Amino acid sequence: GQRLRDIGGEMYLRLQPLKEVYLNSSDFSFNRARSGSRSTLVQFIAIGLFILLIACLNFINLSTSKSMIRARQVGISKVLGATRAGMVRQFLLETVLLSLIAMLIAVVLAVLLLPIFSQLLGTDLKIQAADLLWPALLAIIGAAVVGITAGLYPALYLTSFAPMAVIRGQMRTGRQGARLRAVLVVMQFGISVVLIISTLAVMRQMDFIRKKDLGFNREQVLQLKLGSWSLMTRHDVIQQEIDRIAGVTASASADVSPFEVNGNSLYHIPGTSLDNQILIARQSVDFDYLDLMGMDIVDGRGFRRDMSTDTVNAILINEACARMLGWDDPVGKELNDWESVEPPKFTALKVIGLVRDYHYASLHEEIRPLMIRLYRGRPVYLYFRFSPEADLDHTLKDIEAAWSEFAPGIPINYRFVDESFDRLYRTEQRVGKVFNLFTLLAIVVACMGLFALAAFAAEQRRREISVRKVLGATESSLVRLLVRNFLLLVLIANVIAWPAAWWVVGRIFENFAYNPPFGWWLYPAAGMMTLLIALLTVSFQAIRAAMLNPASVLRHE
Repeated sequence: GQRLRDIGGEMYLRLQPLKEVYLNSSDFSFNRARSGSRSTLVQFIAIGLFILLIACLNFINLSTSKSMIRARQVGISKVLGATRAGMVRQFLLETVLLSLIAMLIAVVLAVLLLPIFSQLLGTDLKIQAADLLWPALLAIIGAAVVGITAGLYPALYLTSFAPMAVIRGQMRTGRQGARLRAVLVVMQFGISVVLIISTLAVMRQMDFIRKKDLGFNREQVLQLKLGSWSLMTRHDVIQQEIDRIAGVTASASADVSPFEVNGNSLYHIPGTSLDNQILIARQSVDFDYLDLMGMDIVDGRGFRRDMSTDTVNAILINEACARMLGWDDPVGKELNDWESVEPPKFTALKVIGLVRDYHYASLHEEIRPLMIRLYRGRPVYLYFRFSPEADLDHTLKDIEAAWSEFAPGIPINYRFVDESFDRLYRTEQRVGKVFNLFTLLAIVVACMGLFALAAFAAEQRRREISVRKVLGATESSLVRLLVRNFLLLVLIANVIAWPAAWWVVGRIFENFAYNPPFGWWLYPAAGMMTLLIALLTVSFQAIRAAMLNPASVLRHE
C-alpha cells in the first residue's frame, strides 16, 4: 500500500458476498479461491433445454401423427356426453404422468451416472440428502410443465374431431397436420444442426490452440517449484546438481511461470509530462531463461553475465510494448520506474533488446505489453530442458533422487510446461466433451422421432405403394419416393439453422483473442452429416415398405 501511495496511486477495497465467489470472481485478477464459469453453466443449461425441446417436439409429432388410433375413442366419449374440456384434462393428465415417470427414470440414471459425469467435469459431484428438497420440488414442477407443454397441442388437436365423422370413418387429418409435422421435423433437426456446428467449432478452436505457435518452445521443459524461502536461497545447488543428470540439456530460473506475470507496474516516459504514466506487465527471469525457452530477440541483445549494468537497470520489452510506446527502434531508449512522487524520483531503465511477442497468458487474451527484468531476490521456479532422446522416466527418477538429497522430507513439486499450458484450457476441454455427448444425445432423440414418423408415413402410404408396384414402379424408385420428402425437410432445417449456428459460433470464438480462420466448411459438413443420419434413419422403413407384397395389401382394400 505504501509503495502505491508513493507513486500517487490509490487502492479501492470491495467486498464480495461469499455465495457469489464461485461464479462471479472473474473480475478479481488475483483470486485464489476455487471458481467456476457462469458462461459454461449457461451453455450447459441451454443445451439441456434444447434437448428437452427436441423431446417435446417428438411427442407432439408422434401424438398428432397417431391421432387416428385414438380418434374413435374421442368420438365415442363425446357421444356419451364427455366435454372437450374434460377430455383435454384427461390427455394432459396422461402426458404429465408420462413426464413424471420419465423424471423418476432420469433421477435414477443421474445417480448411476454421477461418477462418470464427475470424471468428465473434473470435479467431485455429490448428492446431499439435506439439499434435495428444493431440487426435488423444482424437478416435479419442471416435469409437470414439460408434460403440459408437450401435451397441450395434441390434447386440443385430438379433441377437435367431430364425433359422427370419426365413428363413420370419415375423419381426415388433412394437410394442416402434415404441415405441422414437417415444421416440427425442421425444428428438431435445426437444433441438432446448431449443436453439431457448435461442437465442430469447439473442436476446431481447441485444435488451433494445441497447434498455435506461442512464441517459445514449451515441449520437453520441466518446471520445478521451490516452494519455500530456504529452498530458494539454495536454488543454485539443486540447479547445478540436476544440470549434471543425463538427459538434461539446459537449465534456468525465474520468479514466474511462462504463463504468469509478477504484476503490472506504472512507468513514465522520459521527457513527457509526469501525468503520462503507462501500465506494463513484467516478468523476472535469470540470464538463461530466454535461451532455454527458445524466445527470439528480434533486435538488440539478451541479458549477459559480463555486463554488470544488466542486473541494475537493463530491461527487455516485447513487440506489443514497443507498439504501445510508438517506438520503431526501441533499443537504447529508457523508461522511468517510479520511486516517489513528492519529490519526483525515478530509476532509469534502459531497453537492451526487443523480444518477439510470445503468449505469456492464455489465448483468451491478446498479447499485452510486457517488460522482462533480471530478478533481484530468489527464484520461485527452476526450469530444465530435456533432450528429445532422453528417457523421461529414468531422468525424472534421477531428478527426484537429487531433490530428496537436497530437501529431505519435502515433496517435490514439478510439472511439464506443456501440462501447464493444457491446464489453461481445461474448462474448454471439458466443455468440448460435454458438447460432444449432448450433441450425440440430441441427434439420437431427433432420429428416434424421425424413425417413428417414417414408419407412420410408410404405413399411411401402403395402398399407394402397392398400386405403384402393380403399375410397374421399382423398389428403388419407391424408396426414393418415401425418403425424398424427409431429406428435403432436413435440408430446409440446415438452411434455417446455419444463420443461428453462425451466431453461436461467433459467441464461442469471441471468448478467445485468437481464432482459427473462418471455417466455412463446418456448415456443409454439418449438413451432409445430418442428411446422412436422416437417410440411414428413414431408409430402413422405406425399404421395408417398398418390399411389401402388393397382393397382401390390396386384398383388404
